[in-house]
Amino acid sequence: MINLSKGGRINLSKDENGSSLDKIFFGTNWGMIRKNFGLSKEAVDLDSSVVLLDAKGNKVDIVYFGHKNAPGVHHYGDDLTGDADGDDGMDNETIEITLSKVESRVEHVFFVLNSYRHHKFDKIPYIGIRIYTSPNNKPKERVSDPVTVLAQYSLKDMADEFQGKESVILGEAYRHNGEWKFKAIGQFGNVQSVSDFVAPCKQLI
Repeated sequence: MINLSKGGRINLSKDENGSSLDKIFFGTNWGMIRKNFGLSKEAVDLDSSVVLLDAKGNKVDIVYFGHKNAPGVHHYGDDLTGDADGDDGMDNETIEITLSKVESRVEHVFFVLNSYRHHKFDKIPYIGIRIYTSPNNKPKERVSDPVTVLAQYSLKDMADEFQGKESVILGEAYRHNGEWKFKAIGQFGNVQSVSDFVAPCKQLI
């Protein structure tokens, strides 16, 4: 596990064993809100998205629940509720990025998350967010599947930063001297919709 802290960077062209990397995954796991002393549950709709910008910070594309594919990027589907029966350790939403297939004009790939119904993160029983690589180049399908985590954020470990927030820019994959690199960001805020992420992402370039 690499598990970068904020501001940490790694070269995505090689993994920690020196092997070439081509795919990275962005996974998010969360639970429904329990109400009335646990007798009822409220659905929570978090949305994982990827914002693709060119060298000047102009939007090239956004992959999200309403637009699931772009060259090199695939969204596996929208989860509208969260886990109903506690944390199963698996991701509710996953986005796959094949670096070699990303459009050549794309220089920055930002990984973002927001709350569609504007639930504040700290009101949700648990949230786990991670960006990882997989030895078989497939998303994690079982709890036992081995992955290498590049950056992860959890409500349990970062309660203060989740407080009162409903969005986060998790990290960025970017081109540098012909190679892909990754930077962990972890910038929390209250971005209302996925299109509103473009401006704050541009400021991070």
